[in-house]
Amino acid sequence: MRILIATHEYALSQQVTFHDSLRSICLLLSQKGHEVEIFTLAKLDDPQTRLESQDEEGYRVHRLYMDWLAARDPFRSTYADPRIAQAIRRLLERNHYDLVHLIGGEWLGVAVVEAAKAHNLPLLLTLTDFWWMCYLGNWRTPAQELCSGPETDPKCAHCRLQDSFHFDRLSRSGLSGLKHVFESVSRTSSRAADALAAITHRRETLTHALSQVDLVISPSRFLIDQYARYGFDTQRFIHAQPHPAVEPATPVQPVSDALRLGFVGAPTWDSGIDLLIEAAQSLMTSQAALNLELCIPHMPDTDLGGKLKHQIAANPAIRWQVTHPSHSLAQLLSRFDALVVPSRSYENHGAIIHQARRGNLPVIAARIEPLIEWIDHERDGLLFELNDVAGLRAQILRLLEEPDLLPMLRQNIPSSPSLEDEARQFQSHYERLVRANGAG
Repeated sequence: MRILIATHEYALSQQVTFHDSLRSICLLLSQKGHEVEIFTLAKLDDPQTRLESQDEEGYRVHRLYMDWLAARDPFRSTYADPRIAQAIRRLLERNHYDLVHLIGGEWLGVAVVEAAKAHNLPLLLTLTDFWWMCYLGNWRTPAQELCSGPETDPKCAHCRLQDSFHFDRLSRSGLSGLKHVFESVSRTSSRAADALAAITHRRETLTHALSQVDLVISPSRFLIDQYARYGFDTQRFIHAQPHPAVEPATPVQPVSDALRLGFVGAPTWDSGIDLLIEAAQSLMTSQAALNLELCIPHMPDTDLGGKLKHQIAANPAIRWQVTHPSHSLAQLLSRFDALVVPSRSYENHGAIIHQARRGNLPVIAARIEPLIEWIDHERDGLLFELNDVAGLRAQILRLLEEPDLLPMLRQNIPSSPSLEDEARQFQSHYERLVRANGAG
């Protein structure tokens, strides 16, 4: 089969987990005899719109360059940009694909769905978050609180007018120079009626687009429940736990008796990294044998970044390193005795957690969906209440004071599917969809 995988994050993402996972999927499918190609966004601030293609790592990658703010409606461009639509249509016209696999949806969603359906191609979508019903994708309010969901269009319109996190996320994707420009655009169209109309159009457009997808794979049951709760037809949704991105690496032997805690993720408020540092520091002052390693894609030039730098500099038992897509997640995790996921927001994909468990690495996590779906407290991992430094400290202290706890947690971690299992799973979905499309 000739398969086109569409995702905006292949070039823009700085997350080790995403690149490990997508590379593994492409290489395994190629090894099984399939011809795999990727369509992605390369830059969103390039004045020359163009599509460049090249072969790399055994598969072909098509990268679209464009100037996001050149769009007549920058907000609508984030889900239905005509330049993306034209590029994907031309790609499908030039090549004879058997199936399109959309991962996530941001920026590409409507264009990919409409193009695939126009060419009568079966379409599979892997959900990664709430993006199809939340333009930020994360259900987080401007006050940095968890959102209960998109109950009404006016509620979401208010978020659009008030929030700044979308700009921060675009900045981390290499668009820092555009933040002030987008804010200016927002101010000129910030009337409540305009915002409400924009949100309503987005909801109606994406609800219709998602209804045309042949199969939707969700990494958690929680995510399926939320889409159903807010009016999406989930009859074509299935739950499939994400597989580890790579095979686990051989654990690095410790050089001391100190407990080695690790964090892999972004240095942001919603990741909870500050909670972890505060909890660990309070134990390190009591001469506890504890080391903390922070693996992050960058150290932000923000108030939080300054606070983190100060905290790290004050304690030699805490160290951080900058990660990038070429780093192996398995190698990073092999240096830890336990992984800490102190998230303040929904970790819908959980790639790092599943990779850790594949390597028999216990996880200490915040008690929030869908983390509680994957971790059995006091059996194969530990949980603490959301945003609770004292609770996190208590769970770390248990690992220090209860010598049998860490081995017990390791022993009870259930076996997880391999990369080969994932390749077979995708191949099965692809073959079934292509057969059904041909029969139809």
